[in-house]
Amino acid sequence: MLFELYGDFAVEQGRGGAVRLGALVRLATSLGVNEMAVRSAKARMVQEGWLQDERRGRESVYALTERAQREVERRRLRLFAEPDAWWNGTWYVAALSVPEARRDVRDRMRKELSWLGFGSPSSSLYVSTHDYREDVVRLARDADALEFVQVYRAEAFWPDDSRQLVERAWANLPEVNARYGRFLDTFAPQLARVRAQAKADELAGEEAFTLRFTLANQLRACLYDDPDLPLDLLPAAWNGVAARLLFREFYSLVTPAALSYFDAVRVGSSLSPRNVRATAAGVHLAEPASRSRIEAA
Repeated sequence: MLFELYGDFAVEQGRGGAVRLGALVRLATSLGVNEMAVRSAKARMVQEGWLQDERRGRESVYALTERAQREVERRRLRLFAEPDAWWNGTWYVAALSVPEARRDVRDRMRKELSWLGFGSPSSSLYVSTHDYREDVVRLARDADALEFVQVYRAEAFWPDDSRQLVERAWANLPEVNARYGRFLDTFAPQLARVRAQAKADELAGEEAFTLRFTLANQLRACLYDDPDLPLDLLPAAWNGVAARLLFREFYSLVTPAALSYFDAVRVGSSLSPRNVRATAAGVHLAEPASRSRIEAA
């Protein structure tokens, strides 16, 4: 949650990325996360080198470290990346040879490679249609695993049908496609209402903030196992294309009011952030969204 608050809001459109602890707690409350959980997660992120803290008067302010900035930028790029229509036949291959005594390193590398979209057609071998060679080396360096990794650019000789290799490397594609289908089932019915509210300038800030956070969070859940293959290697009935199109429209509709709410909480505005909405003329107060409407969203 904190990674997404920073990556999707705190650094959005040139924002500095530093957020007061009190603001983090209030924003998390809007998302149904309690203060104790926020403080615990914040402490772990500081300890692990993702956040750095400083005092500003009586308040603690937390900002992303350089390492965390690279991570959130990588996550944002993945969220908005356009799928390739065609593929040139080149595979990018990572081979792991991590000893059992370094299982933690092996598990971390597998997780990171999976997030980048690599598939595994056989044990310890990972393939991608994207040139992530530098990313793999960087990940291995961060994990102190350079001695256990080899990276190649290759062409497949066998199987000679690339779709067969895709089936071997990404056996979970039907599950990923079903997840995209559930994403569409969740957000498509809400799109007409949000269009109308945004056009009439009636989308309340807290609702927009919650919707945008949930929208990005659930698309990332789809992307986590999505290899981001070129369209000519994907199944014909692939829900990912429609899901990304819906995401972009929905995201653009709720962004002005969502960012206005975030900013009001971040700076500690005397306005009630719950009722802030954004218009072309600036930030205004809106009528409170009804509980039933928020719960339905």
